[in-house]
Amino acid sequence: MSEFETMQEKLESLVPKEMAGAVNMLAHPVAGAAAMSALGFGVASHMLGVWMGTLTGLAEASQRLADAQAGGPAGSSAAALAKARARAKALMEQAQAEARTARQTVQPLSGGTKR
Repeated sequence: MSEFETMQEKLESLVPKEMAGAVNMLAHPVAGAAAMSALGFGVASHMLGVWMGTLTGLAEASQRLADAQAGGPAGSSAAALAKARARAKALMEQAQAEARTARQTVQPLSGGTKR
């Protein structure tokens, strides 16, 4: 057995089987570049989709907001806006009540000091 084959066997015993693909990419640099290009195109197209979806969502939300503020093409938008405002007000009142309860609970523990 030649010295090169002995060295290759020693390296194969040290390197895990999962590294065979990575070593193959190092042996064929054009294939590695093609794989990285494909991965780059995939990531870029995904990000374009995310950006376009965000843009579409923002346009739809601004259209709904403009319709609600201007009276809108349908009366149901005004009713939905009033319902959302009432729900937001109820949530704020509930949050304030919870904050007051938490403050009353914590104040005796901190020695009653106010900040």
